[in-house]
Amino acid sequence: MINKITMDKCAYRLLEEVQLIIYSDTQTKAEVTVTHLYEVIKNMSFDLKEGRNTVKIGVYPLGGYSINVEGQTTAFDVVKKLTDVPRYGFVSNFTTIDEDHESMFEQLNDYHLTTIQFYDWMYRHDDLINEETVYADFFGREIDNRILKDKINLCHKYGMFAVAYGAIYGAESDYFSVHMDELMYRTDGKYFALLDQIGMMDISIDHSWSKHIINEFKKAITIKDFDGIHLDQYGFPKYSLRKNGELIDFEKELPDFINLVLKELNGLKKELFIDFNYVNNWPIETIVDSKQDVVYIEVWNPNNTYEDLRRIIVEGKLRSQNRPIVLAAYLPPFKTQENVELSENGALLMHAICSSLGAYNLLYGEYNGILSNAYYVDYKKYSDAFGSKVKQYLDFIVKYSEILYGDKVDLSYTSFGGYDGTNTDFYINKPTSIKAEPGYLYAILGKAKEYSSINLINLSNQKESVWYDQKETPEPILNTTIRILNTKKIKEVYIASPDDLNGKMLKVEHRIVPHEHGEAVEFTIDKIQYWTMVYMQYES
Repeated sequence: MINKITMDKCAYRLLEEVQLIIYSDTQTKAEVTVTHLYEVIKNMSFDLKEGRNTVKIGVYPLGGYSINVEGQTTAFDVVKKLTDVPRYGFVSNFTTIDEDHESMFEQLNDYHLTTIQFYDWMYRHDDLINEETVYADFFGREIDNRILKDKINLCHKYGMFAVAYGAIYGAESDYFSVHMDELMYRTDGKYFALLDQIGMMDISIDHSWSKHIINEFKKAITIKDFDGIHLDQYGFPKYSLRKNGELIDFEKELPDFINLVLKELNGLKKELFIDFNYVNNWPIETIVDSKQDVVYIEVWNPNNTYEDLRRIIVEGKLRSQNRPIVLAAYLPPFKTQENVELSENGALLMHAICSSLGAYNLLYGEYNGILSNAYYVDYKKYSDAFGSKVKQYLDFIVKYSEILYGDKVDLSYTSFGGYDGTNTDFYINKPTSIKAEPGYLYAILGKAKEYSSINLINLSNQKESVWYDQKETPEPILNTTIRILNTKKIKEVYIASPDDLNGKMLKVEHRIVPHEHGEAVEFTIDKIQYWTMVYMQYES
């Protein structure tokens, strides 16, 4: 019997041999099927020994794929570079030496996470490296260098980026008390500080702090073997003064600082991962001027609705010229564990919406960990049962990455009637909205050269649309009929859902019906639970 299958890496590069790990409780023969979208592209048979088996299953073109081995399923994708698919996770425990770090990273790899943020690993915000076996960080928490090194090595074993958290302008008093000229000052003459303990420094590239902290980032890569830096800010100040009274416009200084980090760290690793935290999409206006590969956005009030998430994702994509978007959007209901099912519903619905809009979520991490707040050390745990659902959702975004992250989301808001009700190119027989409103089926339309897509998220029995609140278990929507104008000649219609059949893509019978603007394609979906994706392939 096959107990489990997984990949040996989080993702694969072009021309790289893909390897599948199969766990069997007996010596047996196993049939392996590889599928791309709806099409089976390879069938193989392998003789297995009892226990762990590593089998090579070939080289594949760019794209996402699903694998089935005797009913066990997983996914993998082939990418040009790892920064194209920033499936983000976290680790923050560098204290407990006797925990099984290997099995923890097996889970992160099973989730296909490509980028792992090492949160609060450093000695001090301004002095990152301490070479003692065990040291205390700024908050007095013990950090064991052996654990830190072990987890970085495990990232590399599974092909993941190990990314060091780094605050771009944080310095403790031991540093800033003798570098008062490097601080950012308020109009009342006091310096900006976080928690009244961490001074906030001037990151202008022609000032000494930027040279100091960039040198610390270099040491994180060269000494600790990190693969990059997560450049964090706190969302304020947007303007400040230097000690001599000169104005600092943070929005203008940031792109130069980010680009200087990239320049100074370039070449330290074959592949380098640098991202900056655009807190609440600020400063969105200068994203295009900075050259990092990934746009990372931490979301806070007043951006509290699903529609706010949509706007943030769309603005980020447009302003950054379509770079990958990562949302750090935390879920407080997991903190209290008062109603676990409702908390899990909220996580799945947010995951469905963000993925359908072409963004990645930073939410899951070590030891069944999920982020309920911005201090990652205080992560909460979810059940193994929910972990199985998380696995299905993350498999789903990998196997259908070309559709979810490669198409263009319809931004027009005209698909339901237009300004005078004459635009009827898209119809659903259920109460539907394209604005993520509670009480409706949420429809997200996508268009590409060879296909169209519709992602359908079930908000029909929700009472509100605050993304970080608990959510009711969706009541299944049955017999949903969709009619879409057939201008581009739809050849076939397929559906897939992470909620059913391990996300397998199924062909749906469609029919051609009369339409006031010509003819339309019409089809019916039997059931929508949380999230169903429609894939409509055009004729050649």
